[in-house]
Amino acid sequence: MKIKMSRFGQFKNVVVIFFFTISLYGAESTKIKIFNLPNGVSFILNKKKDTNNISFFSYHKHRISEENYQKTFATYMLKDLMFGKTIKGEPYESYFAAKKVGGYCGAEVRPDCLIYFQILPKSRISQALWYENERLTGLTFQTKFIKNIIYNNQVDVERKLKNSYIKMRTWIQNKMFNVYKYKNNFLSLFVDKKKIPSYIYPELLKEIYEDVCSPQKLIVVITGNFDNIKIKKLLQKYYGKLKNKGSQNKSYILNPYKKVKSFDLANKNNIQNFSKQLFFKKNRAFLAFKLPGIFSKDFLGVKLLIIYLIDQRVGYLAKTLPKDVLSDFVYKYSFSNYVEENILFIDMASKKTSNLIKGKKRLLRLLNEMKFKRVPLKKLEQLKTIAKLEHRYMMADPLSESLFLARNYDFHRTLNYVNNYEQLIKKITAQDLIAIAKKYFSTNNKVYVNVLTK
Repeated sequence: MKIKMSRFGQFKNVVVIFFFTISLYGAESTKIKIFNLPNGVSFILNKKKDTNNISFFSYHKHRISEENYQKTFATYMLKDLMFGKTIKGEPYESYFAAKKVGGYCGAEVRPDCLIYFQILPKSRISQALWYENERLTGLTFQTKFIKNIIYNNQVDVERKLKNSYIKMRTWIQNKMFNVYKYKNNFLSLFVDKKKIPSYIYPELLKEIYEDVCSPQKLIVVITGNFDNIKIKKLLQKYYGKLKNKGSQNKSYILNPYKKVKSFDLANKNNIQNFSKQLFFKKNRAFLAFKLPGIFSKDFLGVKLLIIYLIDQRVGYLAKTLPKDVLSDFVYKYSFSNYVEENILFIDMASKKTSNLIKGKKRLLRLLNEMKFKRVPLKKLEQLKTIAKLEHRYMMADPLSESLFLARNYDFHRTLNYVNNYEQLIKKITAQDLIAIAKKYFSTNNKVYVNVLTK
């Protein structure tokens, strides 16, 4: 299951939602506490009184960017293997047990972590913790089950290999992250099919399993209406006996921002040959900029600029395009949302080549203007309101909120950023946005790709 940050509808609804979310977010944000066990397991207790459910979000600190392709693939196999047979449980028993009582569970691999989660009625706290303990200590490595998982993932890769957008986005990502970091992302296998292993030895899976399940690499976020004293006793019971079997937790230092080599890929043979493999129904143009990590003022500044220019609610681009171009020119943006460094992706499409060229030139011109043009004060406040609302809406989802809390604690050993997020947005000035635009919207920090259907 993918954890996505949803967006609001039209901006005209912002005022109503804004006053509603202030009281909701403010009432809950002061009740987050950190609790640690002697063996190294960290717990973030996020108490909420307005829910009958409880979520257990296990965040395993595991950097797949540091590994080779075989270990990366094995990590993705382990994600599914964790739902396999344990000493006392049957395959997928935790999944069906949660579904039976109206809850659900799932797993996901990110470049910086493995994620497992359960959402159940609060009366099922002991059930959730029992399954968590089985997953962490009693997993078996059955050869037949491993083969089935490998086959299913190979089929998934084959399916995604047919998705032209995923292939292009992955290709751009690998060009921008021209260092070793993040290039071992599972998506990289979509570009180079030869790097998909035909078999993973159980010994390798067990090695990674023991490493990622070490107490020192585990952060558990518990969200719901629970009794603090009782929950701590249960956590001590089910997590207190965990031992560190794998390698010790590595010190992880955030890399400073590095410039990217400039690419004008439309004129290079490699992209021309690669483009012939893609079958887009419309003419496409892809623009990407390398950005700092999500926990930074500069990242928030770029986000405000992109909302100002491209967002469908208040986007300046749509207001400056001729009507005949706008009717055919489609565009969207997204962020990779990595903790250390990011990519801003802008995807543009049009049936007519001429409209694509006009829309693309207009966007590049606006991006360049932001290096010298101040955003009007009223408009800046509007952008900040949208950014705050998006964050509050994201934090209203227990899984997205848990990932945000765990990542912040993992990389900074504090939750200060969670509390100060809106203050960071508030402090951004129009002059800050000009400096940020000059730094990140430069020609030596972008990848630009044209893919024409003819």
